[in-house]
Amino acid sequence: MKNRIQKFLDVEQISASKFADEIGVQRSSISHILSGRNNPSLEVIQKILSRFDDLNPEWLVTGKGDMYKPNRQPTLFDRISEPVKEDRQILKNKDVQNETTMNVSIDNKETLPTTKSEILDTSHIVKVILLYDNGKAAFYEPV
Repeated sequence: MKNRIQKFLDVEQISASKFADEIGVQRSSISHILSGRNNPSLEVIQKILSRFDDLNPEWLVTGKGDMYKPNRQPTLFDRISEPVKEDRQILKNKDVQNETTMNVSIDNKETLPTTKSEILDTSHIVKVILLYDNGKAAFYEPV
């Protein structure tokens, strides 16, 4: 089971310490499970399954089936997979494009800010978006 827990952590890109905090157990407990020193208790398994409700319990316990429940629907907050090689090149080219357009003049001949301090000196907060772990979001706009 330790290999499946490790695989889940790798797929979800969660560190062992973050995982322990998320499920509400001591970090040493997860460390001992992942090192093979201890097997997970029923309580730990229950905490994992209650916190990560899209995780397939059968896969976690027996290794049968898929990692996630079959009827799992992707949400807005799912992690985006690592871009493939071609996508990385597109993103790299796009970044270069963005860098070259940062100094473009606008209609009134002012140049756009190019450094972090220039941006902070001339920018004001327009909107704050809070994303919660339960899939909800809150928006705040200054008056």
